Amino acid sequence: NQASLEMSITLVEEAIEIDNSNAPAYAQRRIATMLVTERGYGALPHKQAGEQAKYALDMALQLDPQNAEALAGLGFYYRAHELDHQKALELLQKASSINPNLTNANTWFAQELGTAGNLRKALEIREQTFERDPLHSANTNNLQQTYVIMGQSDKALKLLDKVRDYQASSALLLSDYGQVKYMTGHLAEAQSYFMHSQELEPLSGVSRVWFGFTLLASRQYEQMAEVAPDFVATWALTRLGRTEEALILGKQATATGRNPTFYFMALLESGRFDELIQELESRWPSLEDFERTWPSRGYGNGSMASIAQAYRELGNQEKFNEAMVLLKDA
Repeated sequence: NQASLEMSITLVEEAIEIDNSNAPAYAQRRIATMLVTERGYGALPHKQAGEQAKYALDMALQLDPQNAEALAGLGFYYRAHELDHQKALELLQKASSINPNLTNANTWFAQELGTAGNLRKALEIREQTFERDPLHSANTNNLQQTYVIMGQSDKALKLLDKVRDYQASSALLLSDYGQVKYMTGHLAEAQSYFMHSQELEPLSGVSRVWFGFTLLASRQYEQMAEVAPDFVATWALTRLGRTEEALILGKQATATGRNPTFYFMALLESGRFDELIQELESRWPSLEDFERTWPSRGYGNGSMASIAQAYRELGNQEKFNEAMVLLKDA
């Protein structure tokens, strides 16, 4: 959580003061920085955290080019800040091969494997990581999601019950329970878990995203607009008839690297097909490039569906067909 991450930052800063050639300390300092952003478990601006992290991680690798912590941190940077999944995959695979027991490297490596569509290998790594470190919250979160996606929701709940024996009052664990309940259609239970999680950790970006999805599914748009991060709240504002506000928010979120699904859906619903395609083609050279940046990851591909419909409405049959092929492969 935020408090433990901030404590870890303090400790590694003390280590750097003692030894300014400590490559692992530089790496861990900036990994923690990237986790306490507004998109993670804190309030630090995302762009600022990325700039600080890249500089320090490069410095750590200058001190020790084979440092697994720094390679893993750089992999996470490319994943979260550059949206370069191939580069992230290469760095994380290298970090994991250098230190197979490095939990963060394995957690993020499995995430990239899942992004690439290799869910079975991702599941294998997540289960192995859980056996070594059952209290690593990010891996637990990813593992329970994988179980649910693969139709094993009972297994996901049993996993969380094991963790609860040690972390009964954890905001992240409550959020995990909420995610399972949401994905299995138990919306009232999911909302209860997310409300309790948010009371404990109001800045948790992960929990706010899933809470927003739950409120969307139950059509509680006003609360969704208040709770969800900007790129999700865009759709709530659209549902409330606040279209211009929604589109401004969605455009700003997309410009900072957030998922454009709800922004594209809002443009589509308001009949702004030209604007959707202009936004798409100004940021991504091709549909394949867009798909590499925002792969389906097992949840469908709402963005590509919106793109396909916009091209159809504009009479661009060639691009419509191309988008539909990618949509069918999702």
